[in-house]
Amino acid sequence: MIILGTGITQHTIHPVWFLVSKNTTYVVGSTTEGTLLNLYWGQRLLRIRDIELPVSQGTQYEYESHRTLVYSYTQSMSTTCLVIVLKDKIMCTYEVHLKYSLDIENDTITRSVTLLNTSQVESVMIPRALSATYYLPPSSTRGLVSRSWVHERPVLLPGTTYTVHSESHYPYFAMIDHDQEYGKSEVYFGTVEWSDRGYLEIEVSMDGLTTIRGGLHAFSVSLSTGDHIELPRFTVGFTQDGLTGARRQLTRHNNEKETRVHSVLYNGWLNTTQPDVMMHCKEIMKKAAGLGLELFILDQGWFRRWYGDRTGLGDHCKLQFGLKVVADEIHRLGMQLGVWVQPDKISVDSDLYRAHPDWVYHDQAVQGNQKILNIGMKDVQHCILSRLINVIYRLNITYIKWDVSQLTLHTDSRLPRIRHMSSLYNLIHKLKSTFPHLLIETCSSQGEHIDLQMMEGVDLSESGSLGQPDAQLVTHYNASFVIPPKMMNSWVTHAHTPLSYRFHLGFLSTLGLSMDLSTLSTQDWETCKGWIALYKQIRHIQQLGTLDWLVVPTHSMAVTQTYHEQESVVLAFRTNPTYSTPLKPLRLRHLIPHTIYQVRIWHLDPSSSVYDNELSGASLMNRGLSLPYLKSPTYSSVVIWIKKLSNT
Repeated sequence: MIILGTGITQHTIHPVWFLVSKNTTYVVGSTTEGTLLNLYWGQRLLRIRDIELPVSQGTQYEYESHRTLVYSYTQSMSTTCLVIVLKDKIMCTYEVHLKYSLDIENDTITRSVTLLNTSQVESVMIPRALSATYYLPPSSTRGLVSRSWVHERPVLLPGTTYTVHSESHYPYFAMIDHDQEYGKSEVYFGTVEWSDRGYLEIEVSMDGLTTIRGGLHAFSVSLSTGDHIELPRFTVGFTQDGLTGARRQLTRHNNEKETRVHSVLYNGWLNTTQPDVMMHCKEIMKKAAGLGLELFILDQGWFRRWYGDRTGLGDHCKLQFGLKVVADEIHRLGMQLGVWVQPDKISVDSDLYRAHPDWVYHDQAVQGNQKILNIGMKDVQHCILSRLINVIYRLNITYIKWDVSQLTLHTDSRLPRIRHMSSLYNLIHKLKSTFPHLLIETCSSQGEHIDLQMMEGVDLSESGSLGQPDAQLVTHYNASFVIPPKMMNSWVTHAHTPLSYRFHLGFLSTLGLSMDLSTLSTQDWETCKGWIALYKQIRHIQQLGTLDWLVVPTHSMAVTQTYHEQESVVLAFRTNPTYSTPLKPLRLRHLIPHTIYQVRIWHLDPSSSVYDNELSGASLMNRGLSLPYLKSPTYSSVVIWIKKLSNT
């Protein structure tokens, strides 16, 4: 009897592979005629004999070969990658390479596809191809959760099909079985790792079988002899711990990075083209340093001849007069420097466009005075990279806010789009390899360009959370299914809500201030300084810990708990209290029942807590914690810091 260990195991006789993680098993196999089948996906299996071998079926593809890549994992050798080659045996014009990558610890699988024209045919047209198709066992009660920042759909009825396009929805799905309790319900989840035209299709047959397809929307491509194209990766997972488990597994899969915490950011959206900008900027810098802010971001217009969208964009190597002095002053004050860039967009009235008008897409549907550079061209990539490297060296920059353009072309071919996005990912990876400690933020309107492949190369994201506080809570909740808190910015702005409430929202992830510091009263100045100091004490929990939503955002309340080692931070928000509904004690999770914890609560004043007591984990999880501070008024909130006492 062969017991299945973690990793990828091949059947001793047949072309069948078992992808086994800590808690799940995914089985793929080929029939004797070459049909590749998805044989099982779900809870972990024990033996190879637990799966019936595939039956013989005909297909236009035949299994040709396979290879496994072996590397060291947790100081032991494990097979974690499988490549299966499919060959077109009717047309004999192209091959399909299927790659399965297994994340053992987080119970996820990433499938990617490479298409190759291996024939002598000058051009092979492929009208449609998907990154992956996954099959779920039948269920009559399974419902869909998808993310459009935000969208949820009830139970999908047999015979229905639901599609998700990244133009309006984040390409994420979670299929949850509503027959079981929320905390232990089975969930299949996943996301297409692509920002531009990502696509998901969920189909439920009449007998309840669910099929999930993912890749590029309206994909078609023509490949020349010897040419190849890589389709977007499609990462999926399975859990028995409900949506909480789905969030935990996917964000941990996406957060295998260094453990340093991010600085507290400042971005005042200063217009550095103003005549008095240097004097004004120096005053703001002093105030930012006095508050305890650690990284000062110069936004649009820090390079020469930038006036809105009309001129200068693309000439990033030409600094505004005196900017080097500003950079030196930022460093002298003990802060780091960050700058905004939009490397793939160019003004028609710029030196770069006049020198290289052939470097832009001329069939793009972009209005106004700007065009998008064709970063699929080697010369364009070299120019962008060399200019960014030059500016980073000259100004000693430690943070790049990378504004990613949305590519819109008047063409049906997806090849330019795929190569554009692939080149963008490649540029970011090359810049990070040149400056390993450089922080890069991906920024785009409406929270676009924060797919997993983008997040693999960057450190932070702008998830479109600069709106109203209610929208900020919902945005964070939905983004939290894919993106770890550390990789999201959370800005404190001049919104018309209490200052404490805005800071507590900022505590949800990486804290940043985006306000005019010159308008702060003395009282607000001290309050801001106090909240920043408190955040620095708990940011290792908020940024490195695991996030759980105790109460999902509603019209009246939202509560998060982030736990890390022996500490937790709870953020509770009351947006519009319903006075007729009593506020129940808040029952926490992820604590040790027989351990004593110090519990401190801050409400309106960061300089003094409103509650300081020692309670057992059993009390906090079973009896709960009363929060009378949230009864009124509208937009009230608290910060709760729970720390294990050293002598327990």
